[in-house]
Amino acid sequence: MKYSNSALRFVARCALLVLSSASVSLAQDYSKKWERLELSGNFYYGPWTQMPMKNEPAVEVPRTTYLDMLSKGYARIGEFGYRTEKHGSDEVRGKKDMLEMAALNGGDVAWLTTSNDSYKGEVLVRGGTYSTYHSGSDPYMHNGDVSSTTTYTTHDRYRNKTIKVVHGYAIYFVHDPALAAKQLEAGTRKWQTRMAEIPLKRAAMVDRLDVAANTLSQMDESLFLDPKVKNHYYWSMRAAQNEVKTGTCGYFDPPPMELRKATDTWSKTYCEGMLDLLKLQRIFYDVEHADIIPIGSQEIFKDPKDTQLKELHREVMDAVEYLSENWYVIGDSMTPKLPEHILLY
Repeated sequence: MKYSNSALRFVARCALLVLSSASVSLAQDYSKKWERLELSGNFYYGPWTQMPMKNEPAVEVPRTTYLDMLSKGYARIGEFGYRTEKHGSDEVRGKKDMLEMAALNGGDVAWLTTSNDSYKGEVLVRGGTYSTYHSGSDPYMHNGDVSSTTTYTTHDRYRNKTIKVVHGYAIYFVHDPALAAKQLEAGTRKWQTRMAEIPLKRAAMVDRLDVAANTLSQMDESLFLDPKVKNHYYWSMRAAQNEVKTGTCGYFDPPPMELRKATDTWSKTYCEGMLDLLKLQRIFYDVEHADIIPIGSQEIFKDPKDTQLKELHREVMDAVEYLSENWYVIGDSMTPKLPEHILLY
């Protein structure tokens, strides 16, 4: 019996050593792959969930919708952008790198999009312009354009050379039905919460703008060096109210990949009314810090210390601070348009 127990312990130790050696070997293999990929291109990571590495490359699947992937048991665990000059214009090789990197981050399958650029030029100072030809298999990457003019500040290595670049974007998933179910539940809840927040925070912003606009309307034009300035900012605040109410201005970051088609829905930031509100806030800031701000940026008021101006200052700052703190809700023009009613992040 003693011999038998010793033999069993010996066999168990040998098995542990084999497993340990295999783990070390696998870790070294992952490390080499990671190093090779990092040398091959640049990866820019978005939101991600840490998962065990996979040895085999992820599989590219057709881009559908998050709801479709979640319903099939695939949980979204990360995304990254990609750029490389090592593969020339070869998008196939670029995709291969992206699928390997998705696997090293735990992905089983991935949505991919790629394109390639080619440009040639001499060394120019900042602001130099190149005519740049865009091609590629994905029309979303360049909005379907076949050419455009791009401004570059270049380095010596670009002199008289044609530089070819492959760009890409990946969202990768792991097959984990339990995690997918949790993401579906959480994403639906986030969408519902955001949809409830949007009208409330927009209404609160409109109220703040209304208070400031009413104060401005009651002020004497003589307080301004140019009487037209009062009228300009009054109508700017009213315009800002309309922009907030209608949600015509907005920014959602990061944009869901399947909505990259609608470029105009995320390139917007502030509209004219809100931009003027921010300009007025900046003017008040300059007045407040007149001891360190150059003369000129403050010169729209005759008497910056006037009581009415101080009240307007306070109300403008209150509106801008609220806008800044709640911009991702007030300016969210995309969540209401999501047909799946899922907000994953």
